[in-house]
Amino acid sequence: MGTGSHSCLSDGHQIIHEKPSLGYLLGDEGSGNHFGRLLLRAYFYKDFNPEVCQIFEQSFPQISDHYLGQLYSSNRVSAELASFFPFIINHVEVPAVQKIIEEGIESFYNFRVKQYKTQAELPVYFTGSVAFALQHQLETYFAQKGFHNVFFNQKPLLKLAEYHIKYDRN
Repeated sequence: MGTGSHSCLSDGHQIIHEKPSLGYLLGDEGSGNHFGRLLLRAYFYKDFNPEVCQIFEQSFPQISDHYLGQLYSSNRVSAELASFFPFIINHVEVPAVQKIIEEGIESFYNFRVKQYKTQAELPVYFTGSVAFALQHQLETYFAQKGFHNVFFNQKPLLKLAEYHIKYDRN
């Protein structure tokens, strides 16, 4: 999960099936961009109570009447949307934020993992900072879907290097 989110089924060496990333415009479910989009939508649709709304506005003073126009004309839309993800992590106890997290995880599951339901006994590996930050929520959700071997790796480059050292193929 994170920028360029995707999923695949592997035998440990080769990818057997995958759902590639469609990027931030058509996909990227489970990315910081996706969660930021859900957060902004909730804010502008007034799904927050006044207290949370005030905290949000204090955290992001750039949110004004002209913000959406600026966002749509930005050449860094994905990064801008992803910049809202820390707010989500810092406010996980807020019911409206919990709803956003649940919606984001459900979307990731439906578009990225659901087709692997028959392989629920296999381990599921999450990489990246978004998944690492949402470990508890992901473990709970995936356990409800029958996936009980769920693992997290915040910084996958180390594991990737270890794999290539172990399986050097010249």
